[in-house]
Amino acid sequence: MRLIGDLLFAAQVDAGTLTLVKSRVDVAAIALHAHDSAKVRAADRGQRVMLDVDAPDGELAYLGDRDRLGQVLDNLLTNAIKFTSDGGRIDLRVHERPADGDHDGAIVLEVADTGRGIPLDEQARLFERFARARSADEDAVQGVGLGLAITKAIVDAHGGTIELESEVGIGTTFRVVLPTATDHPPGPGPTQHVRA
Repeated sequence: MRLIGDLLFAAQVDAGTLTLVKSRVDVAAIALHAHDSAKVRAADRGQRVMLDVDAPDGELAYLGDRDRLGQVLDNLLTNAIKFTSDGGRIDLRVHERPADGDHDGAIVLEVADTGRGIPLDEQARLFERFARARSADEDAVQGVGLGLAITKAIVDAHGGTIELESEVGIGTTFRVVLPTATDHPPGPGPTQHVRA
């Protein structure tokens, strides 16, 4: 069912019919939910999933699609669990980056693992549909290579960016930056349906 859902999502992206249901959401709460779900899955492999949320006001308000942002974190955490050895560690970090002379304001989400890492020559194509790292085939890791393509499409639809840093034998960090300059809502406000 998940594969069918992923294929349908990819078709929506291709057709330009991906719709975001935007409302005022608390990214800290979304991260907590994603962490709690991932922690259960990781426990079967003796992995630790750590959560570090820096939310001075108790929440990180953002105008976005709650379900799709949850899907971003779920995809990244699922990959980290798959590609981290038993007993490894996965960190989910969330913080707000205030605007300054060099950057616009943003909410930053990071998923870092102590997995086997991704060779530099494979990194550029990882966000392409059906792309899989060689290690996925070597280790017979389940999946068809849609997760990161879907994740990037959701991040792009929110006007954000996603990047990765990886070193073989050390681990991988995926970083999502969601701009808040124009999308930081002061109050609950109405739900917006946005086609991306």
